[in-house]
Amino acid sequence: MIARASRATPEPAPAKGRPIDMTARQPQPDARRLLNVITGDAPPDRLPFIDLRVDDDVIERIVGEPFRKGQTAAETEAITADLIVRCCLDLDWDMVWARCSVPFTKSARTAADTAGGGTRAWQDSHGGGMTDREAFERFPWPEPGAVREAHVEALAARAPEGMGIFSTTSGVYENATRLMGVEGFAYCLVDDPDLVADVFRAVGERVAAHIEALAAMDAIDACWMGDDLGHKTGLQLSPELLREHVFPWIARAAEACHRWGKPFVLHSCGSVYGAMEEIIGLGIDAKHSFEDGILPVEVAVERYSDRIGLIGGIDVDLLARGDLEAIRRRTREVIDACAPTGRWALGSGNSFANYIPLEAYRAMLDEGRRTW
Repeated sequence: MIARASRATPEPAPAKGRPIDMTARQPQPDARRLLNVITGDAPPDRLPFIDLRVDDDVIERIVGEPFRKGQTAAETEAITADLIVRCCLDLDWDMVWARCSVPFTKSARTAADTAGGGTRAWQDSHGGGMTDREAFERFPWPEPGAVREAHVEALAARAPEGMGIFSTTSGVYENATRLMGVEGFAYCLVDDPDLVADVFRAVGERVAAHIEALAAMDAIDACWMGDDLGHKTGLQLSPELLREHVFPWIARAAEACHRWGKPFVLHSCGSVYGAMEEIIGLGIDAKHSFEDGILPVEVAVERYSDRIGLIGGIDVDLLARGDLEAIRRRTREVIDACAPTGRWALGSGNSFANYIPLEAYRAMLDEGRRTW
């Protein structure tokens, strides 16, 4: 963990309608707990909590304040960082996440967000535009290695002593297929494989350089890359195509992190287990994202915790739709199976989305606190 100057801990605002007595909280964060789970260097002193991220409107409900723009860019970063840190402290996380993806321009569609109001965006699978050489050449490729230093610095200035920062970066497969559109990408695999290779190379170079630049920052304690390589029953691409276009960049990102003494975590949704041994061999330190209908996290812990850390795993569907007692029972089952290994941290199977009731997520965490 990177040492930082002592800072006063912001006082988390009370969440409305909190159903759980929090008087027994132990709020002092210590990033070494999560880092020990990821690296296996030592058993954590207690079960750590973490997730990939929390939706903005959930943060607003937890903290009791809205996101807003300041009069300057620096003031906006400060406001954003303050809300993120206060949210993570309220949830007893030991680390906060820095939003640091490469700014690729992509085609997306929007619709009303029925869970939290406003709009929600999703990727246009039919478009994207980069399905010919001309589109590739005229694309405004971002400068390799440029990161949101102001965002990371704002988080570091507000995180209390002991709290770590992990960066989150979208991955190579995701960005390449978003740029091309899944349909266009599939056609180009047959019609123009050289273009596919060039897109992956252009994306991979930038993602790997981005992660290395983050790993070089003193304030960053770990780097997470999100690349959803699987679907419900298998891999998005054949192992051969993954080896050609994706795996080398994951390995390069992991090596860059290790060169700077930082662990590398892969977030990947879907059934990636047909290539899991190969993925572990790329140098990842931990795997995040689990779904009971694909592979329950306790099975993953049994198979892989002697080599990598495992993070999260309380199924998002259960958190979103289950009753509180069912959530508590399932959380207790997972804790009993996974926590004794010392290579697992408690969290959802993916992230704290706005369609997960706050009381459901708090019930999960409350079961975790019972182990402290």
